[in-house]
Amino acid sequence: MARYGPDQIAAVPAKNVKRSLAALPVAALRISAEIETALSEVGIERIGQLLDLPHDELAARFGSELLRRLDQASGERQEHIEAIQPAAPRQVTQAFAGPVARLEIIRTVVRELLMALMAKLHGEQSGIRHLCLTFQRVDAESTSLTLSLTYPSRDVDHLWSLVQPKLERVPLGYGVEEITLHATRTARVIDEQMYLWPEELSAKRTDQTRAVGELVDQLKDRLGPRAVKQVKAVESYVPEQAFIQHVVQSIGSPHADRAARSAEVAIRLVNRPSQLFETPEPARVLALVPDGPPARFQWRGLECAVRTSLGPERVVAPWWAGHRSSSDAVRDYYEVEDTHGRWLWLFRVTATGRWFVHGLWA
Repeated sequence: MARYGPDQIAAVPAKNVKRSLAALPVAALRISAEIETALSEVGIERIGQLLDLPHDELAARFGSELLRRLDQASGERQEHIEAIQPAAPRQVTQAFAGPVARLEIIRTVVRELLMALMAKLHGEQSGIRHLCLTFQRVDAESTSLTLSLTYPSRDVDHLWSLVQPKLERVPLGYGVEEITLHATRTARVIDEQMYLWPEELSAKRTDQTRAVGELVDQLKDRLGPRAVKQVKAVESYVPEQAFIQHVVQSIGSPHADRAARSAEVAIRLVNRPSQLFETPEPARVLALVPDGPPARFQWRGLECAVRTSLGPERVVAPWWAGHRSSSDAVRDYYEVEDTHGRWLWLFRVTATGRWFVHGLWA
């Protein structure tokens, strides 16, 4: 009645339950979309139409779920409702008897609070993704510092290595009366198998996600939050469009985002240069036959003979690129080894016959 009834507030007496339900749509019963569609096909759109039909026929045609929802709505069958309890705040606090302005004491207290918070999260099998430290000062408003992690962690040493440098920049004023550590965002941490010997652990553990996350946290802390980027493959044959770079916000767990990993596996692996130039560099090429492989080329002021040539590999820009790529929509790529032992990636634009160097293998 609260969601589908005509009035914003309604009181339904026990004797009028079925009469009040009769005018509501069948979607109010919280039935599956398949059953709702099947009822619509036979012209049943209101609950009152269901109440007029024999229950045996409903069960035979639409299954037991419809009857169960109908009985629960009318009060003839009990429905267990589990209330959502608000989660207790994941935070720890230390109050002082008087204002404290010594940085050594602040460091000691913050580390102890960090250990206490990690112990609490360990029991919940959770790790920190976002941490907020609040310092209540005696002479001014409270000040705070935040810490964002790319992978959920409850490693005290790792967190302390990130928090400790930030403490030196916290303005303490005339002293701090209270310190609070609040894990504003957490995530589940998957327990790992423990091994007796450290070398056995390093040899057998294949999941290095946490180690990568800790490395990224250190780099972002030193270089800046937007300095660390990740390269991801894109389903495109055009080399300069076959990957994207984005700022690393999180490192997924090995069991998460399976669809994304499946899409990356589905991308065809081809031989590409280890160094791809942002802009292809023009080159002068001599071929023995028209539209044939290069025999000699001049690039960056140096003329070289071709020792080995593999290709061509034809790459065509997608049709939806339109006029923007019409001038070099079709390219013929060659893997070329010159007399200096370098492997270069040359291509010829079929429309103009011009040659370019797009990358090289280091």
